[in-house]
Amino acid sequence: MGDYARDTGHLSALEHGIYTLLLDWYYVNERPIPDDKAVRISRGNPEETHMVLSEFFKRTENGWIHSRADREIELYRAKADHNREVGKLGGRPKKTQTVPKQNPDITLATNPLTIKEQDQKTAPKGDFLAGIDPEIASDFKALRAKLRAPITATAMKGIQREADKAGISLQDAIRACCENSWRGFKAHWFENLSRNFNGTHQPRESASGRAERLGNEHLARIEAREAEGRGDGALLAAHGRDIRA
Repeated sequence: MGDYARDTGHLSALEHGIYTLLLDWYYVNERPIPDDKAVRISRGNPEETHMVLSEFFKRTENGWIHSRADREIELYRAKADHNREVGKLGGRPKKTQTVPKQNPDITLATNPLTIKEQDQKTAPKGDFLAGIDPEIASDFKALRAKLRAPITATAMKGIQREADKAGISLQDAIRACCENSWRGFKAHWFENLSRNFNGTHQPRESASGRAERLGNEHLARIEAREAEGRGDGALLAAHGRDIRA
């Protein structure tokens, strides 16, 4: 995160948003950005898009590539391949430690945990998507894996909270994430999409406005994480959001 802040501190909010959109597309698709689709991916703004591409990407005959992202993708693939091989062998052998005589039938991990903590660590991750249509759940798992974002209890609580604000079900919120390649879900994102179809007279969010909004939100997450590292509770409270979702 420090590298990103250092390398992009000179960008405007609009340029931050464009860079985020391009990187998100790159990580999801794991291939070069086609030259003729770059402006569409960044929701317009050809001049700023070309500036971001020229500064942070490299043009090749197959499209625009990003060296740092390519390294991250290769690391992810190598780890996924390794985990698959380990899974075929039945997983890693677990080291256990016998509990003292008063409770001989229970074993704990090498670092002893309370029963509550042990339950939290062994709870099946699939439970977070219980009740969701299997096809939608599968698409959401694939999307989060591409974005290197594990499906956690905290993330799902954040999506449920925003779904309640938007007045829709958790399944509809997850479907919206899959359809729009969203890592998470925010009620106002969904409301902006709905305005395009419900015939209201509310102003439609422009391409530049969306890119600038994404840039501002990205900067806010960076600032909040840095504040968390410093223990700056006042700044975190000012953001008023769960940055882990």
